[in-house]
Amino acid sequence: MRNMEIVKLSEISDAAVSELGAGLVATVANGASVGFLSDFTASDAESYWRSVRGSLNDYLHLWVAKAEGRIVGSVQLERPTKKNGYVRGEIQKLFVDPAFRGQRIASKLVEQAEDYAFSIGIHTLVLDTESGSDADKLYEKLDWVRVGEIPGYALSPSGELKGTTYFYKQRLS
Repeated sequence: MRNMEIVKLSEISDAAVSELGAGLVATVANGASVGFLSDFTASDAESYWRSVRGSLNDYLHLWVAKAEGRIVGSVQLERPTKKNGYVRGEIQKLFVDPAFRGQRIASKLVEQAEDYAFSIGIHTLVLDTESGSDADKLYEKLDWVRVGEIPGYALSPSGELKGTTYFYKQRLS
């Protein structure tokens, strides 16, 4: 995609809250399992992003993909606050607006978060995703190691009980 950029945000403006909210609502409406059910509204999404805005710090990082003058996707990296866990991090809440899928945006978001994590001394990254989903396939393509699956772990946006697959990626040197 031309004119697409990945940006790490240290602050989330009101305009970004709105754009992130719209993309997240579209993603959930399209069936992506990112922690929300189908009754998820724009107000719910904006409330979620305002809570993220208040949490961005050395332990929670946010990248957004911008295209056509707006935010079309995002990913987060969370690092534990416990001293013995400082070498690990979790990739979470990856989404790409359905209108922009198939353009490697999700891959670029994840790769950016990975590169940053490894550059700040994180050695092990983990994540979980709905088993059999497009995201499940994406992480395999990005060389994440599948650990296993827990059947019936979470509800999909439609309320269907789904399995969750856990992955990790390491850079120990």
